[in-house]
Amino acid sequence: MAGVKIDPDRPRVQRFLDASQVARLVAAAEEHQDGAGLVVLLLAYSGMRWGELVALRASGVDVLRRRVTVSVSAAEVAGEGVVVGTPKNHRLRALVLPRLVMEPLAVHLAGVEPGGLVFTTAKGRHRGSELRGAAFRAQVWRPAVEAAGLDRDLRIHDLRHTCASLMISAGASVKAVQKALGHSTAVITLDRYSHLYDEDLEALADALDARFGNTVAAPGGHTPAEGTRQQPVPVR
Repeated sequence: MAGVKIDPDRPRVQRFLDASQVARLVAAAEEHQDGAGLVVLLLAYSGMRWGELVALRASGVDVLRRRVTVSVSAAEVAGEGVVVGTPKNHRLRALVLPRLVMEPLAVHLAGVEPGGLVFTTAKGRHRGSELRGAAFRAQVWRPAVEAAGLDRDLRIHDLRHTCASLMISAGASVKAVQKALGHSTAVITLDRYSHLYDEDLEALADALDARFGNTVAAPGGHTPAEGTRQQPVPVR
């Protein structure tokens, strides 16, 4: 390795969609392929990796409890096809999905055999093989991104970043985001998404005012009445 120059590690640009953009992308994906909208919706609101979604089986979904158990992941290996193994970090995790995802997923599962793959390629009237990333990107993803009027450089993996952003906007803690995304430590979560928490600081300050603003004693020993505003104390 002597004399080999290694390029510096440059982090990829993270792109985030808001809820309305996700909705547009879901609709556009469904227009291009039946069931593709649900794939996009699940990725955007679960934080699952592509390989985890591809390997997901019906037995891993508990509709009544809105739980999805992520225990395996699929990877495409040259010369071997799709190889199924453990998720990244080799850790099983349980996700709790919002109803906006679980309800259409439950309808979709009605046509899936018990223990069968939740998402597959469709071949006529029969269920096909595992989803392939390259085929999905070419046939569904890129056309849907363009039809939805989104950044052409948007990647499928950016839906994972989008999920983190949506959860943080909804008030999720660092630990909750860590567990949902399957990061090994909360430090990784903070390294990647700490700037999203910064954007919520103003909202947090307003929330603190709304909840505790009437409990702090003002100079002079009295507590401000509800709906009143303290006068600033002159600095001398």
